[in-house]
Amino acid sequence: MSMSGGLAYDDPWADRQEAISALEFREILACGIRFHSVPGSKFEYSNLGYALLGQVIEQVAGLPYCEAVARMIFQPLGLRSTVFDFSELPSSNLAIGYRRAAGEWVRLPFSGPGAFSSIGGAISTPSDIAKWSRWLFAAFDADAKDGDVLSVASRREMQQIACPILPARWIGAACPQGYGFGLGIEEDRRFGRIISHSGGYPGFSAHMRWSIRAGIGVVAFENATYSGAREPATEALEKVLDALPDMHQRSEVPSDVRYLADRLMCLLSDWDSDTADEIFLANLALDRPYRERAFEIEELMGQVGRPNLALAEIVGKDCEAFGHFDLLVPCERGILRCSVRLGPTLPPRVQELAVSCTFGVDGLRGK
Repeated sequence: MSMSGGLAYDDPWADRQEAISALEFREILACGIRFHSVPGSKFEYSNLGYALLGQVIEQVAGLPYCEAVARMIFQPLGLRSTVFDFSELPSSNLAIGYRRAAGEWVRLPFSGPGAFSSIGGAISTPSDIAKWSRWLFAAFDADAKDGDVLSVASRREMQQIACPILPARWIGAACPQGYGFGLGIEEDRRFGRIISHSGGYPGFSAHMRWSIRAGIGVVAFENATYSGAREPATEALEKVLDALPDMHQRSEVPSDVRYLADRLMCLLSDWDSDTADEIFLANLALDRPYRERAFEIEELMGQVGRPNLALAEIVGKDCEAFGHFDLLVPCERGILRCSVRLGPTLPPRVQELAVSCTFGVDGLRGK
């Protein structure tokens, strides 16, 4: 499911295999399969792997793959315009696929369902794919319910990196990326986690992508061979997210974190071991005695001067979750920075503390 089964990349070949029979598929397998890498060791996009998963689904469900998916997924989710067999739809409702040849557009025939339908041969509409996308990213809502198709936990698991992708293997990689279960994941520095996937068949191109943080997505369809719906969809989502003020606002600091920061500022002004015991976990004193920490802070304060505690700022460092944050305290000649990492216990207490200073007014806001 995570495209790490060791099978070789096969898009051009596999896209032409959708309609083959189960017998023809078994004959291909009987001749032997070439592996690209040690299974489980790296990412390599394999339609063949998903065709094999389709065979597993048929065995478990006791139904042909397309029928099982229609009954268990399309119908319960209300995807009424999504089918595998183009003959089930009025021809007037179907966009015709094309390829470019000698300056002309050449019509391409639809392929029918078969043993390779599990690689993605569904015929759908932007509205249905948008509904599908909403159902997936709704798993991150606080009040999300399991429903009849798939649990909330499983939907979230689909959207976690199960196999990392090296930057050279993914076009335009500028952030950590990987593959979940049937979905690509990007950890964007500006917008947080972005989930996406493309579809490409002879005559068609499609792309869906959404922001977990914003709960907003884009679906794009094109009816030309491998015409690249990903690029305009990516640009469109970035423009939408960039225009949302909430995407650039800092999260509100939780009250328990603000309390810890206030007590820490008391230590900066006047070290007190009882206050330290209140907000620090036991490892702090064992890792480095209080007297050493107090002396270090005293030396740094001597360099940057008297602190202005009223202007101190708390900056989250882990997507604003504040399990790891900086307390930035403006001083007469610079900025005192306390980098804090909280432990796993409740109420939250400090397990790591590193204090440093930056000279000049430019120290604030992360320098």
